[in-house]
Amino acid sequence: TTTEKFEGPPMKKLSILLFLLTLLQMPAFASPKDWGESFLERYRRGDEDILARLTRHRSDIDGNLYSELFKVLSDDVKYEDYRINFDVITGSPSNVTSLRILKAEENSILVETGYEGARGPATTRVKLLLKEDSNGGFKVADVVYTDWSTPTNLSALLRKIQNPDYSTEPLDLTPDFVTGRRLIKDQSFLFSEGGLYPLRFVSSVSNGNTPHLELYAHEGNGGLEQVKLTETVPSSWKFQDVQALAFGDFNQDGFGPDVLCVATYITGAGPTGAQPFPVTRVFYRTRYKGIKQSKGDPYSTDPKQNKLFDKNGINTISEALRLLKP
Repeated sequence: TTTEKFEGPPMKKLSILLFLLTLLQMPAFASPKDWGESFLERYRRGDEDILARLTRHRSDIDGNLYSELFKVLSDDVKYEDYRINFDVITGSPSNVTSLRILKAEENSILVETGYEGARGPATTRVKLLLKEDSNGGFKVADVVYTDWSTPTNLSALLRKIQNPDYSTEPLDLTPDFVTGRRLIKDQSFLFSEGGLYPLRFVSSVSNGNTPHLELYAHEGNGGLEQVKLTETVPSSWKFQDVQALAFGDFNQDGFGPDVLCVATYITGAGPTGAQPFPVTRVFYRTRYKGIKQSKGDPYSTDPKQNKLFDKNGINTISEALRLLKP
């Protein structure tokens, strides 16, 4: 009888043996459905807030997605506003009552989330996009909110929140708080930012012998924030007209929308009292819904900057933006 022997250096034989043992011990990748059911069951446990829950499941979420999520939800809470008021993994805006996998594919699972809605039990659907990890399971690489009017990926939403496009549309309705004031409809806007709730910027004029311009940011949930332009001009000045409004993150602090307003006033006194003159002001937003980033008003202004506008007779948005550049 002849016995064949493996000939080779001892270290090479040992390496091959260890590799074969590793293959034998390595578990097969769990199916997306099996992994998904385990993950969803673990995700529902506990009643911690979203940040604590994300931290607990860090190993279940792709590193890049986790990093962007944590930045948006916790970085000085400056991005925490009406755009993320739901559980980012399940899509639920309130307490989850059930989680059910409707369909599992090679790299995704479609999940139906049950929750208590304002009008009773409700459901929403999300698709979890998966990627295989080195431990025999999967990680959540992205989330698709399939029930939104425009299905949206979580990763795209996070990019939009950090780099918002403050495009506007004509105001779609007149909020109740405008009652008793004159609405300046052509200078009132509905923001198009892809958020769950609309943000309206409303320009109105108070009644009386000395009319004052009143600017408000109005959130869809009833929140109201006043831009106090009137406090930056003498109380005797009479408001005439809004020449232009612009929105953006003018001081690049991550908060927005900041407001740039060019209006005209008259003093009503002296030989030139009836002659309109420009008043340009910039207001920086200091907080989002329910979160105060300062102890003052939701909008702040810089008196030195305002004096510079006045001194230079700034009366257009383009001139103001050039002056704002560092």
